[in-house]
Amino acid sequence: SVVAPAVRGAACPPLELIQECSLEPCPVDCEMGSWDGWSTCTAQCNGGVRERVRRVLKLGSHGGRQCGATTDAEACNIQACDSDCTLTPWSEWSACTRSCGGGTQQRTRSVQADPVGGGSCASQDSFARVRHQSCAETPCEEELLDNGAEISLVCKEKLDVVILLDGGASAADAVGFFSFQEVAGHLVENLKPPKGTSEEDGPHFGVQVFGGALKSDKCMLGSGSGDVDLNSDCGIQWLKHLCDPEIDPNSAQKQPLKDKLMSFKFPGGTSLASEALGAAESELLHGREDARSVVIIFSAGFPFSAQKTAQAAQRLKTKARVMWVAVMREGATPDTSPLLRELEPWTSPPLSENLIGIRGGFSTLSKERTAKILAGRICNSEGLL
Repeated sequence: SVVAPAVRGAACPPLELIQECSLEPCPVDCEMGSWDGWSTCTAQCNGGVRERVRRVLKLGSHGGRQCGATTDAEACNIQACDSDCTLTPWSEWSACTRSCGGGTQQRTRSVQADPVGGGSCASQDSFARVRHQSCAETPCEEELLDNGAEISLVCKEKLDVVILLDGGASAADAVGFFSFQEVAGHLVENLKPPKGTSEEDGPHFGVQVFGGALKSDKCMLGSGSGDVDLNSDCGIQWLKHLCDPEIDPNSAQKQPLKDKLMSFKFPGGTSLASEALGAAESELLHGREDARSVVIIFSAGFPFSAQKTAQAAQRLKTKARVMWVAVMREGATPDTSPLLRELEPWTSPPLSENLIGIRGGFSTLSKERTAKILAGRICNSEGLL
């Protein structure tokens, strides 16, 4: 500050001195954008790499925070290329297949994740995916099976039952085919629902006869040329579809299903079991979603094409329980019958429940006792009354 101002003397020197300072630039930190999504893995198995990137929005300078990496990578799909399928936990045990006399229960495992690469998966009917145990081992009362036609069983289970009758040469003649008709009619009678049960909640039936004089070779040769008529080309005739009422209100005759069965004439000729099974698979598309599906085939001979029948049976087994009733040749037993050996892989497990060999020829098959035994196997223990 000025103590004594100048009077005619020298001027006072400057009272302030200004000089520049902190001339270096301020630090600038780097600014980066968000990471983009991960790229597709470079391999589907045995280990690959996937990457992601981000952009630099502003470079760091003058001692500010520098930018980080603009790319990132990590390992992916490190599982082996050849991995087996993954199965679900075991299901609960099913209802017993019989109410008495010894039945079976089963529990299953489904495929949760498909196999990868050369990995494998146990078949649907293998021991790894289906287990059985005995149940209802109390002997049945004799009157359940031998009281005669005046007593019928009652089934309250919701079933879609498709019955296939071999009407070809394997039935031998009209007498043998009549035996098929007879036991099928008794079977329908013994699977009727209790009184008061609505038609929707009881068993539904589809009945097919396969056999006859074929008008072309389209089905036998699988030529695939032109439209195929199931009746004339394949010998497939439906007496009743699953969705048809048991008594057609539009029919003047109003025949019950059992009467329709008994009045059908023996077709004879060639029977194509493979086409019959394929038609049964298509028929199940018209069934009820919440009903248990059963297909039961009555036959007494070997199919026209074992290979095609095997393929059709394998497909059908994924949609329904497949049962075979086979009339064995005279002198044959279940252990020695070539026909039963042929039918084994085409039958749903367990074979003890679903593959029935009839001894004694067609006369034994026609007895109502046989139909009651079959009804007891088809309707589970919770549904049979």
